[in-house]
Amino acid sequence: MIIYIDESGSFTIPTTNSSSISCVAGLIIPEHQSEEIFRKFAELKKGLALGVGERKGSELNEDQISQIIALLNKFNVVLEISAIDMGLHPQTMLEQFRAQQAANMVKNLTQEHHPQFVSALYQMKKEIEEMSYPLFVQAVISVTVISQILEIALVYYALQAPEELGAFKWVIDAKGHKITTYQVVEKVELLNPFSSNCVLT
Repeated sequence: MIIYIDESGSFTIPTTNSSSISCVAGLIIPEHQSEEIFRKFAELKKGLALGVGERKGSELNEDQISQIIALLNKFNVVLEISAIDMGLHPQTMLEQFRAQQAANMVKNLTQEHHPQFVSALYQMKKEIEEMSYPLFVQAVISVTVISQILEIALVYYALQAPEELGAFKWVIDAKGHKITTYQVVEKVELLNPFSSNCVLT
């Protein structure tokens, strides 16, 4: 299976008292159907006069989005989205949550744990504490999406297309040189047990 991970939004607290929605999405495309999906999507894209290159979802109208969803519904794809309204989360709340998550990394360590393991967890704790709030929130949402989509995929494809469980290929949007989601996933080591390869785009 091919798993695409991408985010939308700034994950920043708005300066005005308003909503600010950010999200991370995971889309799974069965590898044995990928060529047909891409071919039909190229045909649909041409018919919708979307031009060449990447188009943002915000640039599409309701009818165009509906046609894309209708196309994907013909195949065994899985889509999982986690979203957050940053307007509902003041900085004090984020400070407390980040501190708690960092502390959780080491709270159960004892003298019986290997020194290298202890050192690695304290390094991860330090990195969490030093994360900017937008990156930290994106990290939490990204981990949520990846965990959910893997849980769904393992059951769904075991029933619908067992051959897809033989390889997990990840395509993660790195936003040019700002490799945020990939860094998040790499640090919590979520990809390693499931991934045969990972591609940054």
